[in-house]
Amino acid sequence: MIVNTILYIYLFLCVMILLYTLSYILYSAYRNYKEKRAVMGWQVAMANQIYQVNLGKGVHRDFIKKLQKELVDTEELKYFEKALESFQEEEVLLRILCDLQKVILYLAKEYGDKGTMDKAYFALFYSRFSKGAWTDDQFLYIFLGYLDQRSIYVRDSVLKAVISAGQMSWVLRVLTEFTDKNWSHHAKLVGDSLTLYPGDHEELTKILWQQWRRFLPTLRQGVLLYITQKSSSYKREMYEVMTDERENIELRLSAMRYFMKNLYEPAEEVLRQYVLDPKKGYEIRVVAARVLGKYESKETLEVLKESLGDPNWYVRFNASEALIEQKRSLIDMKDILLGEDVYAKEILEYRITERSQRK
Repeated sequence: MIVNTILYIYLFLCVMILLYTLSYILYSAYRNYKEKRAVMGWQVAMANQIYQVNLGKGVHRDFIKKLQKELVDTEELKYFEKALESFQEEEVLLRILCDLQKVILYLAKEYGDKGTMDKAYFALFYSRFSKGAWTDDQFLYIFLGYLDQRSIYVRDSVLKAVISAGQMSWVLRVLTEFTDKNWSHHAKLVGDSLTLYPGDHEELTKILWQQWRRFLPTLRQGVLLYITQKSSSYKREMYEVMTDERENIELRLSAMRYFMKNLYEPAEEVLRQYVLDPKKGYEIRVVAARVLGKYESKETLEVLKESLGDPNWYVRFNASEALIEQKRSLIDMKDILLGEDVYAKEILEYRITERSQRK
């Protein structure tokens, strides 16, 4: 009797699992069908508007009403976004987006009353399709209002939205807002967001550098990361940050990394000193060893070889990485490989073996 009961329970559970799996498959199929149908509907509607604009007419009033009515639903906005992706290459798209500014402004206000994730999603939608077409100052104040919710998703999305509008004054305002409210944000996210700026990057870096010391340390580091990616005109300024003993350590490290992409002879000399100075913090020496991989002078070669015997494993590792990156010959390394320094020999052999196995 007990065996039969257990068997029936087992069969019941198997049937329930099977029903759940079938239900999930059917529901997923329905969702995919619904999404494809909705996206196709928006694509047809957009194609009609492109045709109208190409004929010299504006965006149809009924289409604008449709947008205002339906895009307040986040799911419908997602379908509309996917439809817009298929028209990215259309030259006329920017003209249509300009005509839609009032609609997007209306939606920005509507999403301000929604939840955290809805706000974050709308801000991301704006950042993807603004293309400098939606620049009414009301957008800035609406997005700053989104920041009242302490969510990293909202903050990052708003940062991207404001920067993608292509207005320098907006960029300064949002970074100032973060600073005034003491809202720290990850430097990598700040740097990546700044690269979305659609205008002149040299002009933006100039403005940001003028205000640089006003920002929070993480924002300042993000600006340094952005400048590293977009400008080679700040060698002297980065050198000053790198050598300032009073400066925040993370900012100094970011300034050092700038010289991996933008070679600077005075920096090379200082970096060599940093690597060999045991009084420097290990972070400084580790990064300095890695940056020197971009400098192939004889003096730097000798410093890197000497660093292979450093007591700190990370300094040794980065020094070996730097030497391998420079593609030094075995002849250049023979005094290490045939020498008596066990530390130096082992780390170099380890890195050479690891690199060969990757290939």
